[in-house]
Amino acid sequence: MTVKNWKTKKLISLSMLIALQIILTRMFSINAWNIRIGFGFVPMLFAILYFGTVEGILVASLSDVLGSLFLSSYPYFPGYTFSLALSALIFGLIFKHGKGRLQIFFAVVLTQLICSLLLNSLWISINTGSALLPIMLSRLVQVGINGTMQFLTIHFMIFVLEKRFPMQEFTS
Repeated sequence: MTVKNWKTKKLISLSMLIALQIILTRMFSINAWNIRIGFGFVPMLFAILYFGTVEGILVASLSDVLGSLFLSSYPYFPGYTFSLALSALIFGLIFKHGKGRLQIFFAVVLTQLICSLLLNSLWISINTGSALLPIMLSRLVQVGINGTMQFLTIHFMIFVLEKRFPMQEFTS
């Protein structure tokens, strides 16, 4: 495959992942006032696993910006984009050192505690003027549910899908 064809294929693949992340996050998630439970993280992780950390950050960031601009009733707030980009960075850095159960667990715990519980609660507090601690307490259930879903989904993606679709096909 030529370099030009590979770049085109990669651009199309990443664009599809951005669109899929917008759809999964904005339309197929359970949303409450300050809680969102769903599988919107899957396209970002796919981009990280099959293309690289930078591509995962791009998928996460662009899907958040575009989803906020076109499918949100709230104004765009860059803090949430920062949280998603940081999540992608954490996953990418940890998965460079291995993709075993311990790495998956560590990456999920870090992203859920730092990005979801701490940072996103802070962004909600800033946007609503509400106290931070009650928001964090109300989001503990989301962190537990999303953390479990992420661990199981990532485990499936790495240990089942990789056998069927080796990552070398996408990265070479």
